[in-house]
Amino acid sequence: MSNSRRMPGHEPRQEAGLPGHHGAGGASIGKTEASGRISKRPRDGHDDRILDASSPVVRALLKISPLRWWRSAPADAFRAAEYLEVRSALEDVATLIEGAEVEPALQGDADAAIALVLSLMPITRVGGIKTDIAMTAVLSLALGGELRCALVLAHVLDRAEPDPRRADQLCGSWFEFHQNHSVSRGGFAPAENAVLEALRAFDAPRARKEGRA
Repeated sequence: MSNSRRMPGHEPRQEAGLPGHHGAGGASIGKTEASGRISKRPRDGHDDRILDASSPVVRALLKISPLRWWRSAPADAFRAAEYLEVRSALEDVATLIEGAEVEPALQGDADAAIALVLSLMPITRVGGIKTDIAMTAVLSLALGGELRCALVLAHVLDRAEPDPRRADQLCGSWFEFHQNHSVSRGGFAPAENAVLEALRAFDAPRARKEGRA
């Protein structure tokens, strides 16, 4: 990735907007502490049962193509029409898994969506229905003006996309999206730094493991 688009904490790879939309959402999966840090709420296993690979619900979810857009299209590819399709897809998911722990994230609760992604970290590859649902929730919020979610997309794509060139393109597009929409124009708000810190915490164990290899 070029220096102009380097994410804070970005590690060199060895090989390979819309108007503000801030949804309300019931009880959050996670919460933002006074420091701005996202804390995770323990999962009770309910979602693991619902998203079992043999479930007909999963087969239905896999047919919702916008759930794959977060990992296949750069930020500047999304317009109002795509945003509406992403929101519609999340509404379909919420209908299929009504009452699940992920529902606040699907309804537009940014803290819940970010906490949901953190609960799946480290995300080391693209694909997987739970990852697609979580990242699509984040995608929707990013397109709606939640810049913390744009940084989550950049971070995860940078580390999970196996093709280095594609990873740089997708990650760079969301980092550029953040820069273009940020009031500080190049800096990070305290809440954004808190999210980046929480995401980078999952890099340290990986770095130690690679160092022993």
